[in-house]
Amino acid sequence: MRFRILISGACLLVLTTFCNNPKGTEPKNADKHLTPKQMVGVLVDIHLAEGAIRDKQNQGQPFDYYTNYYYSGIFKKHGITKEDLNQSMLYYKDNLKTLEVIYSRVVDSLSRLQGPSPKQ
Repeated sequence: MRFRILISGACLLVLTTFCNNPKGTEPKNADKHLTPKQMVGVLVDIHLAEGAIRDKQNQGQPFDYYTNYYYSGIFKKHGITKEDLNQSMLYYKDNLKTLEVIYSRVVDSLSRLQGPSPKQ
């Protein structure tokens, strides 16, 4: 349960970070966006990176350096740019049912990576 709350908070953080688009300024090529399958892969990696970044920050490591380091790696791995991700987030912001399905898959993927929960 605690893991799902953490994921929900992280989802909100990602949405607010990448959807910060001033009113009236639509992204270029708004019709170009990542597929839901691509979004799942990118968002899983972003959530894992955010956890690693927070860990580094808690250890007193430079936040900006690791943020750039991890995000650059994610963009390279998936063959996308920050603009591609921003455009996709704006697209899915207007297609919330699809975004809900995407995030459900992200949570499932992260839960599988976490492993089985300890018996209570």
